[in-house]
Amino acid sequence: MKTARFSIFFLIFFTPLAFGTKAAWSYGIMEGMIGAGLLFFALAVIKKQAQPVEVPALVPLLMFLMYILLQVVPLPPGLVKFLSPHAYTIHSRAYELFDTQGWMTLSIHPQATVFQFFRYAAYTAFYVLTIQVLKEKRSLQSIALSIALYGGLLALSSILQLYLTEDMALWFWYTPENSMVMGPYSNHNHYAGLMEMIFPLVLGLFFFYRPRIGETSFIRGIIEILNQEKANIHILIGASALLVIVSIFVSLSRGAIISTCLALFVFSFLLLKRKTNRRNSLLIIGVIMVVALTMGWFGWDQVFERFAKMKNPEGVLYNTRLEFWKDSLQIIKDFFLTGAGFGGFVHIYPPYKSLIDNRVLNFAHNDYIQLLVEGGILGFSIIAVFMAVFFFKSFKAFSKRRDAFCVYLYIGSITGMVSILFHSFTDFNLHIGANGLWFAFLAGLAVSAANTNIRRKQSSTRLVPVEGIFKRRLLIGVSMGFAVTVFVFQVSHLGGAFYLAHIKDKVITSETSQTELDAIQSIARTASAFDPLLSRSRYFEAVTAIRKNKLDQAEVLFRTAISLAPLNSWYLMRFGRFAARNGRPENAETAFSLAVKYRPTLAVYTLQYGTWLLSTNRIDQGLALLKTTLELDDQYSDTVIRTLLVANVDKEKILTAIPRTPGPMFAYADFLYTVGQQIQGEEIYRDMLAILGEIDNPKISHYWRVYRFFIRQKNIKDAVATMEQAEIAIPDYPGFKIALGDLYRRQGILFKAREKYEQALYIDLKNKKARQRLKRMDAQSL
Repeated sequence: MKTARFSIFFLIFFTPLAFGTKAAWSYGIMEGMIGAGLLFFALAVIKKQAQPVEVPALVPLLMFLMYILLQVVPLPPGLVKFLSPHAYTIHSRAYELFDTQGWMTLSIHPQATVFQFFRYAAYTAFYVLTIQVLKEKRSLQSIALSIALYGGLLALSSILQLYLTEDMALWFWYTPENSMVMGPYSNHNHYAGLMEMIFPLVLGLFFFYRPRIGETSFIRGIIEILNQEKANIHILIGASALLVIVSIFVSLSRGAIISTCLALFVFSFLLLKRKTNRRNSLLIIGVIMVVALTMGWFGWDQVFERFAKMKNPEGVLYNTRLEFWKDSLQIIKDFFLTGAGFGGFVHIYPPYKSLIDNRVLNFAHNDYIQLLVEGGILGFSIIAVFMAVFFFKSFKAFSKRRDAFCVYLYIGSITGMVSILFHSFTDFNLHIGANGLWFAFLAGLAVSAANTNIRRKQSSTRLVPVEGIFKRRLLIGVSMGFAVTVFVFQVSHLGGAFYLAHIKDKVITSETSQTELDAIQSIARTASAFDPLLSRSRYFEAVTAIRKNKLDQAEVLFRTAISLAPLNSWYLMRFGRFAARNGRPENAETAFSLAVKYRPTLAVYTLQYGTWLLSTNRIDQGLALLKTTLELDDQYSDTVIRTLLVANVDKEKILTAIPRTPGPMFAYADFLYTVGQQIQGEEIYRDMLAILGEIDNPKISHYWRVYRFFIRQKNIKDAVATMEQAEIAIPDYPGFKIALGDLYRRQGILFKAREKYEQALYIDLKNKKARQRLKRMDAQSL
């Protein structure tokens, strides 16, 4: 039992420090330790050193795990078509590429779903383990006080780290530049999510250890409090609670701030429900006042400024999350019954994405929407039943409690759960390994607090003991089976990831040597052997087989890779090129079109499909796709124009494929100028002024490009017109005013030149160019 108890203590403290437990290695440690803890508990049961008890709401959790497994079991196509027509369509299209048919899964990405199964299974096991191990009041007290100390120290470290370092998690790990780091987390929202679960727990202890005093004066009351045995613990826990909640506010997580405030109302409601000491109401008010004063020292301005960003320039509440949710609603409609498969959001979202950018959205930023997307109404309903049964049973047991410690511990645990459930409406905290584990831990802690016996000597808990040889053997067998299965899965998953890491960034081209091809192929095969569901290793095997001219083998490997990840546009595009080179135009077109369909906002796929259409003399279709390419990303402008020239498309048709946006028009104008059609090129540059005038936020570089073109042509008139328009469009940029002043000076209009230089200095007092020009003009006037 000591080893099982150690695993609980270790995991609740380790997982947040492992940068929130998001990487494969940290998940491996988390799930491995849970499996080990459950295994040692089973051994204690065998040795009759522990008495297992029945776990509330366990049946819905087991049903949920079985449901996830159902999503990865290959089923007959007819059954999949009945349960999930859109999943059937996705898998069928993948099979049609290779003129085959076969059984298919409800999940659109089986590997991701298997990973999620073990994550949820680990949470379930930790919930069970917490209830089985923390049944005694002494164990509850030790872990609760440890959490209070841990929370305070982590909050203090995180606050200091925030103000003393930049872009560093846990003081030493550098994070991406666009991260908002807080503590060990690279995302401030997830740090705040952990802290909003810890805070009510620490607050409950603060209330429990409150010294009791009689009616007396304020000064004598303070002296009496300080003389009591619990005073030091009360003050330390209070300081910890203050640090925790202040760290939530300085993290600037809007969702966490709102959720914590709502959680305080829930905490107060539960206190009133139990009719605890009336002075608790005053204590809550005191806590709020101390938090307000402390935040005043840090500065409320940053908090208010953070909330002000929720409005767009028109003053309307707006957040890009709203676009994510709108897109996700269509996925929910298409996969209403069984979902797209757990872990499949990142793969199913791109075909429905409305925002045109290169961002990869791994999560819906709303745990409820993501649950519906991945699990459908069936998965959502099972979780809803679990939550309903859990809250009903635990609250029923809690309502009969009289022990103050258990009452406060239950209130703190439930409030922490409610807080993160509030936050889940705007974030994905429960998909972060550490935070999901803490949610399961709080659930187990709430059950233990609601059922722990204080005075009865015959049993440490009011939970029903597991009696009967069959039930005990089943519990032992499941516990041991879980530990072994987790070990096998982690070896498979981590082994595959380890070998894949050696080749994942490799680019295989015709220049790749035979020796390097053999090495890549060997590593990819080893990765596939470790993890049979790893599609990327199969893809690398397919590409190396092509370079070795083993075409039949390459096709088999492509088929495996695409069947494991049927929505992967990169695999589809590469297979399309493979099919096109091997005289299979129908398969090539299907692959190219699916690649565009599944990633419609990425220009690389429309470029490839459009190029192939031009090669098959379908000019109009090809031009339409190449125009879409430029509308998505104008960095492909030169590539598109070269492609059109190679395809011998006439210049009039080329112009129809060029959207009226700066990048493509610049590229086409430069092309015309280089082939000797200077007049047409100059007309396009002149037309660029009208195009830039139609854009809401024109770039400074676009105006400079037009200006420099006219300067090279010694066309002062159009150069002046360009800078005058640029000055109006971007009035706060001094560079345009200086350039306009230079043009006026060249024409001898000195008073206007001086005016522009002075305006540039008004915008930027330290602008050296403007000062130098004014000094030169003053010297020339003497």
